[in-house]
Order: sequence, then C-alpha cells, then structure tokens
Amino acid sequence: MNAPVARALPRGLRINNPGHIRRGPDKWQGMAPPEQQTDPAFVTFVSIVYGLRAIARILVRYQDHHGLHTIRQLIGRYAPPNENSTDAYIAFVSKRTGFHPDQPLDLHTYEHMKPLVVAIVTKEVGHGHGITEAQFDKGLVLMGVEPPAKPLAQTATVKAAQATAAGTLTLGGAIEVERQVGEASTALSPAIDTLQRF
Repeated sequence: MNAPVARALPRGLRINNPGHIRRGPDKWQGMAPPEQQTDPAFVTFVSIVYGLRAIARILVRYQDHHGLHTIRQLIGRYAPPNENSTDAYIAFVSKRTGFHPDQPLDLHTYEHMKPLVVAIVTKEVGHGHGITEAQFDKGLVLMGVEPPAKPLAQTATVKAAQATAAGTLTLGGAIEVERQVGEASTALSPAIDTLQRF
C-alpha cells in the first residue's frame, strides 16, 4: 500500500486497532513491538485480526468479570460518557445488530459476538472499513468464538474431493482450496501458541 492511501485510512485502521483500544499496561496478543507503538493514545496491533480479537476480548471480560450482558451495559462501559455520546452509540449498535439495548447477550456465542464487534468497528472507523468477513471470523476464532460449522457438503475439502472425482478441479480451484486450508491453520496457530497472553 502506498503512503498517500495509508494516510487516508481512518486512524484505527492505520494502527490495526478498529476498536480504538487505549494504551495501558495490558500486553495484548498480536500487539506490535514497542518501537511501532507510535500512536500516543491507542494500541497498535500487528494485523487487523488481532485488533478485532482485542475488541472481543474486552467484551468477554465485561461479561465474565463484570456481569455486563446487554448492549446498554456493555457500550456504557466500552464508550463512557466522558469520551463519547454513549446514548447515541448504544442506539447505533442496537440498530446495527438488531438486538434490543436491554436484551441479554451471550458473548461466547458467534451469533451475539460477531454482530456486536461489527457494529463497534463500524461506529469507530466508519462503514467503508474494508474489513472482510474472514478477518472478523479469524479475530473471533482467536478469542475462542467459533463460527457455526458448515454442513460437510459445503466444506472446501469435500468440494475439492467432489471436483477431483468429477475431473473438474481447475488450477484456480486447487489454489483456492489450499488458501482456505492455510487460512484455517493460520487462524488457529497463534491462539494455540499464545494462550497465556492477555
């Protein structure tokens, strides 16, 4: 990416921190090394996936350690009135997710966590954030929040086997299967290697 394009990105995307997580004593998984922590207020992550994981990590902590289960409670802490228009933020997240502000959520489930993280990112860095569904999912997997399993017939492995049996697997199709398998492996290895970190 060339420098003019990078400068045009919202701040949270430039530092791979689309949730605008503030700097502090926490040593986050995927945190960039000290020499790259050049933003005066917010943490810089090595990739957007780790920035997404950090949002999910904060939300799970709010739920598990502070007993916060609704959008009103969660956003009230995530975006406090001394820094944000909290009521407007709650209304935005509620509308975006389709969850009532006082509806209890279980943030260990993909069905509740993913829409909440997407809404927070959209509120923080804008609608044109460009973060892909696969990146959101990788961030959640790193936090232990798994997307629902695809039916076996829709998996890349079964599709490849079917295409090979039919003699229709093209080079492009083989490359795509290899990419999907690689992405799954990449998403899981950092979680296994760094479970002891925040």
